[in-house]
Amino acid sequence: MSDTPPEPLAMLLQLLSEIDRCQDISQPVRAWLAAGLRRGIDEGTDFAEALGLVEHGRRSLRARLMRARADLFLAQAVRYAPSLTPDASDWQRCRILAPLVERYSAGSLRHDLRAGACSGGEPWRISAFHAAVFLGELPTSPEGLWQVLKRHRKNSQSSGGWTLGAFYASPPPCQASPFNSSDRSAST
Repeated sequence: MSDTPPEPLAMLLQLLSEIDRCQDISQPVRAWLAAGLRRGIDEGTDFAEALGLVEHGRRSLRARLMRARADLFLAQAVRYAPSLTPDASDWQRCRILAPLVERYSAGSLRHDLRAGACSGGEPWRISAFHAAVFLGELPTSPEGLWQVLKRHRKNSQSSGGWTLGAFYASPPPCQASPFNSSDRSAST
């Protein structure tokens, strides 16, 4: 067993995943949950804080989940970036995608967000639109897209449930998304 403490958000998402699949809750998740609940009761603190999900001066749990969800969509956009060769590297795809995202952001993105639907049919554009639902604006440089891709990979590797768990965050009020909870339940 590792001496590294579990990442609280990863543990929460694993817990939700196990509950959703009607699985027994794994021992590491049970230990994390029990310790956090005890700490919350003993110290009289908010359970999200006691479980390590929020820290003073840091992003809220909802904001962290929304960022993870946006990162997932931006990683998809990079994967869908048009390229001349199918074996283009991720960095090459970021370089190709950046000017496209910049034009989309400067052009029809605001209209699409108000309309609640993407006006273009290209897969990269649809993914970028969904990311913008959560971020409001998109990174428009190759470096910015690369940073998102690195963060997404790191978070995806730290927990098997993180990427799927990103879908537990609901979109901001008044911003449509095809992945809201009612659509998720209808498709399963």
